[in-house]
Amino acid sequence: MGLFKIYQWASGTKAEFAQTFGDNEYLRKPADNFWRSLENSALWLILIFLILGIFCSVSYYTWYNNLPGRHYKPLHWVGWLIVCCISAFLISIGVEFLLLKTNLDNAGIVISKVSLCNALYASGVYFLISLVWCNCFTTNACKFLKFK
Repeated sequence: MGLFKIYQWASGTKAEFAQTFGDNEYLRKPADNFWRSLENSALWLILIFLILGIFCSVSYYTWYNNLPGRHYKPLHWVGWLIVCCISAFLISIGVEFLLLKTNLDNAGIVISKVSLCNALYASGVYFLISLVWCNCFTTNACKFLKFK
């Protein structure tokens, strides 16, 4: 599936994954099935990083910054970025382990790499939404991303 290509820099290719099993035909077929399932789950992963990135950014700029107190410091923005990143990683790894039932030794490593990549993508979405929000909307939140 073409969507999985955005994760290949982290997970490697199907050929690299299959090489770890050598000539063992007993493990080759489950490895191919695992990789096919991993490619088919790409849409779920993309939805996870988009939804979490947007949700965390919008929550920071609306709900959180309307609470009483001073929430407009860069440390609060970074805190929400970390929450976004960790949430994306944990949800991605959970969804992958639910969707991809396998007992292959190397599967956990590949799933972890893909989940880490998804967390980075969610952080990127959070940053981009923050950049747009600071420059296009009024906010009392941290405006260090605002262009003059």
